Amino acid sequence: MPIIKLTKTVIQDARPAKSPYELRDTEVKGFICKISPAGNKTFYLSYRTLARQRRKPKIGDWGVYSVHEARDIARKWLQEVREGGDPSQRRSERRDAPTLDYLCDRFMRDHSELYNKPSTQRGYRQQIAQRIRPAMGRLLISEVTRADIVKMMRDNAYAPTQANRTLALLKKMFNCAELWGLREEGSNPCRLVKMYHTQTRTRLLSDAEVKAIFNALDKAEYERRMAPVYTLACRLQFAFAARIGEVLELRWDWVDFERKLVRWPDTKTGFMEKYMDNDTVELLQEAPSREKSPFVCPAVTDAERPLNIHTYVSSGWRRILELAGVAHCGTHHVRHRAATDIANAVDNVRTGMQMTGHKTVQMYLR
Repeated sequence: MPIIKLTKTVIQDARPAKSPYELRDTEVKGFICKISPAGNKTFYLSYRTLARQRRKPKIGDWGVYSVHEARDIARKWLQEVREGGDPSQRRSERRDAPTLDYLCDRFMRDHSELYNKPSTQRGYRQQIAQRIRPAMGRLLISEVTRADIVKMMRDNAYAPTQANRTLALLKKMFNCAELWGLREEGSNPCRLVKMYHTQTRTRLLSDAEVKAIFNALDKAEYERRMAPVYTLACRLQFAFAARIGEVLELRWDWVDFERKLVRWPDTKTGFMEKYMDNDTVELLQEAPSREKSPFVCPAVTDAERPLNIHTYVSSGWRRILELAGVAHCGTHHVRHRAATDIANAVDNVRTGMQMTGHKTVQMYLR
């Protein structure tokens, strides 16, 4: 093994041989340039750790690094070795370290699929596919910084609501990363990153609009303009101040006529029960699906399945609004209006939350 001070000229003049050979530097102990039979010239550092283990990590190819740059790296690595470190092992660990792509997969498998509802899981997968993986998927979990999160927020400023949701998801993911030992405790990079201010767009149906909707329901039923299940679902959403999904998934097994009580085993906020007034009891007792389907609002073509929400919106709710002459709005506006009426009618916040099925005081007051 030739021992010579490595310079640009020495490396340039080195010719390949039948077998690879090495040029060892006289200035920095262990600094080597290896010449392959194909003529490739690569810098290495040969050293022993304090535990007497031999290492020979690659620094880089000549051309990518100059002799001066490679020698400086070799000096830094040797200093690390003297302090008890092992540059080769550190590089290996970094190369094998999990990325944010791995965290996305593990978060969905070990957290979301265990604790979140299917609709929440679908939303998370969409945010991960559209915003997180493309922007940060290849970054190491341990090296994601607050600056990376701020950049993600800035890049998605055109859609502030979605950016806020992605930030909230990332915060949960990095909390799990700390729990699983993938990041140091208290190092969540989402901490202190502010969400965008968004304008709340909640339209409250007026008294005149509600009256027009109920007149349209009466007319649709009298003139048989649509299947009775559509008008029934609409009336029940007003009666229960419920989410439309809760109405469409309602089963007869959950209805207790004797106690005038309806129990949902599982909703967005978990178990929920609501009492019925006499009008609601009568509405359910006269429902066409009673004793014909397990669902209060079954699909028109298959009584063994609940009415699909998209079918209800397109074939029921939109037609009801057209018949009522009310400007288009989502089905959740029914819940907003009915919940507001309840909030105005009761003095006790806890009672109001139970009647409307809200989980937090903040959402109920909103």
